[in-house]
Amino acid sequence: MISRRDGAWWADERPVTTVQDYMTAAPAVVQPDEAVERARAVMLEAGVHHLPVLAGNRLVGLLGEPDLRVALPSEGTRLVKDVMVPLPLTVTHDANLVDVSREMLRARSSAAVVTQDADVVGVFTLTDALRALIDALAGVAPTGPPMPRDRPPRASRG
Repeated sequence: MISRRDGAWWADERPVTTVQDYMTAAPAVVQPDEAVERARAVMLEAGVHHLPVLAGNRLVGLLGEPDLRVALPSEGTRLVKDVMVPLPLTVTHDANLVDVSREMLRARSSAAVVTQDADVVGVFTLTDALRALIDALAGVAPTGPPMPRDRPPRASRG
């Protein structure tokens, strides 16, 4: 727990928080040869803004909502591999949350793919980092998995 003592903040009593405390576990994924339109449908159905791109079981990229905004609408079929970010930032499931957040900031990355023994096990996003910040400022333990995905999708912006 973070506490205030004599005008200074102390975090020595708080256990190390890891990415797995806040990540979206078992994320929806897409293949590089899938149509961008299909990836958008997967993203909307899962209620997420980032999808790991796997060729078989191997991570080859990350597709984010901003990538889709650039790719859609388009004439003809565009493939995920044409708009994804190749070689995305990856972190292990037990990585220190502060270290990962700093690396995301340094790399200007809105998400990191979380791995365990070379398998993709989650996605950690800026939203997850914000949830962790809120918990830290409130002095509470990690709140667990992200908000439910059963909320209605946001209205289209254009």
